[in-house]
Amino acid sequence: MDELISVIMPVWKPNLEQFNLAVNSILSQSYSNIEFLIMYKKNDKILDEQINEIVDRNKNDQRLKFHISNEGFVERLNKGIDISKGSIIARMDADDISIENRFEEQIKYLRENNYSILGSWVYSISTQGDVIGTIEPPFEPNQIRDKIMYHSPISHSSIMMERKMLDDIGGYDPKLMGAEDYELYFRAIFNGYKVANIPKYLIYIREEETSLMRNK
Repeated sequence: MDELISVIMPVWKPNLEQFNLAVNSILSQSYSNIEFLIMYKKNDKILDEQINEIVDRNKNDQRLKFHISNEGFVERLNKGIDISKGSIIARMDADDISIENRFEEQIKYLRENNYSILGSWVYSISTQGDVIGTIEPPFEPNQIRDKIMYHSPISHSSIMMERKMLDDIGGYDPKLMGAEDYELYFRAIFNGYKVANIPKYLIYIREEETSLMRNK
């Protein structure tokens, strides 16, 4: 039987159209053995109702699990990991779009190469959804070890990780909001785990002028 992948999506003040596209891109994955945890931080009443309408449209899909919390972004990430059941943890942001075979491609590549954290190459898209470029980070573990001293060589929204690695080294550090992913990669490498990217474009990541990716 296929391994269970737990997909963690922290959500706060999303663009509704982008959020709907993001949700649909996960629920329509060719790899179907997933649980999809939306970790939602409440906003104003109107937006909360609109988010609930989108979730309700997918209520017949038992893989979708909606959790409400007033905690911060990193805390919601860790809580999602804690309550998830999969042997693999995958990340997704509320304004990005995963290619239909993303998980199928990633889990095969991760297992074939004994990796513990695996990202992918990325299509960069505008607010309107137009492809404005590509991001091709290094993909072999030794290349990542060389580059990580200078910048984060993995797009956070593209990753999947082994739960047993997280059980060993711990989750994200809430004190490092904005660099929580970067520090986690450092810690994994320091503890002897293999971190890599699959050299395929498996996700569309939306870049705002003020986005963390752009600022990094």
